Amino acid sequence: MIEVLKNIDTWLLLLINSSNNSFFDGLMWWISDKFIWIPLYLFLLFKLYQKYRSDIWKIFIVITLTIGLSDGISSGIIKKQVKRYRPSHHLEIKDSLHLHKYQNGTYYAGGKYGFVSSHAANSAAIAFLILLFLGRFSKHYYWMIIWSLTVSYSRMYLGVHYPSDIIGGILVGVLSAYISYSLGVKFLKISLKRENKPKGSSII
Repeated sequence: MIEVLKNIDTWLLLLINSSNNSFFDGLMWWISDKFIWIPLYLFLLFKLYQKYRSDIWKIFIVITLTIGLSDGISSGIIKKQVKRYRPSHHLEIKDSLHLHKYQNGTYYAGGKYGFVSSHAANSAAIAFLILLFLGRFSKHYYWMIIWSLTVSYSRMYLGVHYPSDIIGGILVGVLSAYISYSLGVKFLKISLKRENKPKGSSII
């Protein structure tokens, strides 16, 4: 059974990775970049400030705890304990992958170990935390799920993560966000009272 799951995992990765072209090669590379999303993070911080002005410092603590848990568990614990090679480092399939090529002719292969995906964990943690804090007031923030899944997809497209790496990362991220959110509400006494908005108005 485990061997069957491994074969499915590899098959799905190769299917996603082989569906490439020059346009998506560049697009997925940028989507996978952490720093390109800084404007999005600033926008989300601004919306959180609008909603939780007096508690924004508490929100910031929860955000820090969430990312710390997500990244710490995924990279600091699971990767080091499981030590599963990324597909881009796996001798049996790495030559079958389409990897991002730098201008100097070298290829991006990521770190040695890939389970679980930190990109998937951290993006899922951010998305779920935003839904917990802002999605409860407005349906407009459910696009964060699409954003998180797109970031995760880019990691498979680039050939540096198996689908199971992504699934594991998402679970870690969601769990990290829920734990941090619950602790923040309980111990920091973050007020979650919904503001009275005029009918038809939107938080965003």
